[in-house]
Amino acid sequence: MSIDLSSLETLGKVAGVAGVGIGAFLWIARDLIAKNIFPTLGKTHAYRIIRLIILLAFFIALAGIGAWVYVKQFPDEPDIIWPSASVKPVLDNFLTLSDNDDFEGLWLAMASVVRKTVDKDILRSGYQNARTPLMGVIRRSIINQSNSGRAPDGTPGPFTYVTMRTDFEHGRYLEVVSLIGEHGHWKVAYYTLTPCEPQCPPL
Repeated sequence: MSIDLSSLETLGKVAGVAGVGIGAFLWIARDLIAKNIFPTLGKTHAYRIIRLIILLAFFIALAGIGAWVYVKQFPDEPDIIWPSASVKPVLDNFLTLSDNDDFEGLWLAMASVVRKTVDKDILRSGYQNARTPLMGVIRRSIINQSNSGRAPDGTPGPFTYVTMRTDFEHGRYLEVVSLIGEHGHWKVAYYTLTPCEPQCPPL
């Protein structure tokens, strides 16, 4: 059996790592087979050598499949560029717009990827049903801020999550603002409200 580098390249394209592994192994094993030593060996020894070659090819293929599965399940993380500016001005501006019930301003403050994928009227309806009835803010405190290289849905990117405990005129809630790095600047990705009475996190 003749296998050259071009054949290995073809095997790699068709069968991935497993194909390259088997091809490289057979390329080495062919020299052993070409020596035509089998007629000089007993049946038991010849059988053991052939069985060893088959088993090695099988385990190399198995290892290649395992490597392929691992790479698919844990792909290389893309380079994540974190904006150098603080999230605070963007967060403060968003909260001010929210507290003033300025939906148009909120819409413009959202990341472009959000405005391209989320229907504006649906977002407006959700905001008016959830935030507007709570009225003004009595007290708001940040209780947690964390960074992540992925969104909850697996989307890669620089994300910052800010969780706040907020006393509104009409209830106590947890506010979560997610910000995404977009073109070197922080933009708001989403905003959620969750009632937390009577078990709110301590300040």
